[in-house]
Amino acid sequence: MTSGSSPFTTLGVGLDLTGAIALVSAAFWLLPRRNRYGAAGLSIIFALLMTGLCRLTEAASLASASPVADLLPSLAESGRNLAWLLVVYRFFASDGRHASLSPIRSVIFSLAFVEMLHLVVDYGFSRLVLAGEVVATGFEVGVMLRLLITVGGLVLAHNLYAGAPRESRSSLRWPAVGLAVLWAFDLNLYTIAYLAGTWPGELAALRGLTTTALAACIVLGAVGDRVDFRLRPSRAVTFQTFSLLVIGVYLIAMVAVAQWLSYAGGDFARLVELVFLTMGSAGALVILPSRRVRGWLKVMLAKHFFQHRYDYREEWLRFTRTIGSDQSIPLGERAVRSMADIFDCSSGLLLAPGDGGEMTLAGRWNWPQIDVPGVAMPLSAVSYFERTGYIADLDDIRAGRVTGCEVPSWLLEDARAWALIPLVHFDRLVGMVVLTRPQVARGSTGKTWTFCG
Repeated sequence: MTSGSSPFTTLGVGLDLTGAIALVSAAFWLLPRRNRYGAAGLSIIFALLMTGLCRLTEAASLASASPVADLLPSLAESGRNLAWLLVVYRFFASDGRHASLSPIRSVIFSLAFVEMLHLVVDYGFSRLVLAGEVVATGFEVGVMLRLLITVGGLVLAHNLYAGAPRESRSSLRWPAVGLAVLWAFDLNLYTIAYLAGTWPGELAALRGLTTTALAACIVLGAVGDRVDFRLRPSRAVTFQTFSLLVIGVYLIAMVAVAQWLSYAGGDFARLVELVFLTMGSAGALVILPSRRVRGWLKVMLAKHFFQHRYDYREEWLRFTRTIGSDQSIPLGERAVRSMADIFDCSSGLLLAPGDGGEMTLAGRWNWPQIDVPGVAMPLSAVSYFERTGYIADLDDIRAGRVTGCEVPSWLLEDARAWALIPLVHFDRLVGMVVLTRPQVARGSTGKTWTFCG
């Protein structure tokens, strides 16, 4: 997709040639220093050369109006994008752990498939003689595919840096910045192309600047000794990436369906388009902020993308932050909230040993409705939990699937009560936490809990 003759042709050719020279020079400079980027070194050199080739074909096509000259820059850009996706994959694979790559691999493969699909679309429309409306449709489809790739590339660049440990971020900062500049410019370029319905030659003439900046970032990132790249994408980063992808897919789907409806023509089609956009936007505003939806997404991501159900370091830090928060709040209430946050529960109770060893109410959080008797749990029931440290699923006890533990009737009669967690310290039961049912249950009961403090 080129602009043909325009007042910006000379500027575009000059910037493209400058960018190509900078990229090729950076590739040859990096060749003896490729180990500074670890396993991604050779991939970066290949991507730099492919990007330089892309700039050269763009410069050559500005002086030509033939269909072949228009196709070559598109082919070169596809090769460039695939090469940089390979670089991103090599960065993520640098620690060799396939479990941590599972959410990234699918994204990269999907973007590669979209890029190959764009090649097919571009080649097909360049070989066929079609009517003007069909050509416009092909242009819009091609631009939308490019938008998918740029959005995905920006998400990966963000995840590449944000998911790295602190000691590796200095090595990844400049490559991530370079890729962000490259794909952010393309995002604006293709967005304007889609809205205008034509190729913005004046803006496209400045693409050479982004590739020059990319070459500079790669060189800056390779200067000096670099530490080993070991990436550990956190759960928070994975959830944010997945959320951004869902939002991106939703927006593109909305635009695609609206565009398809507009092709039908007529007042009725316009009415249907307006109704669809209104209902879709309203549905997004209702569903996306939902705490239940967010909880379900977190559980699904933890279940399918991570070996462990919880990020124990993050949960412990959150636990200690809550315990040490506002001192004006009673300690018992803070303790309940600390436990409830782990399981995404909205309220709970804290039971503590009384003078005779029986459990009594010591604190409550967001649960004023439940009526707790003076003796919340008799001494006869306490010994079992002190001996076993068993976390009781009250639904299993109600259904008769668990025997051997005695649970007070006031807990079983309240359907909101979900889990009973004993706090065992040096083989002594120092307390019990009762939690209400979370939005999405994780099945965390049936284990033991040892309280350290």
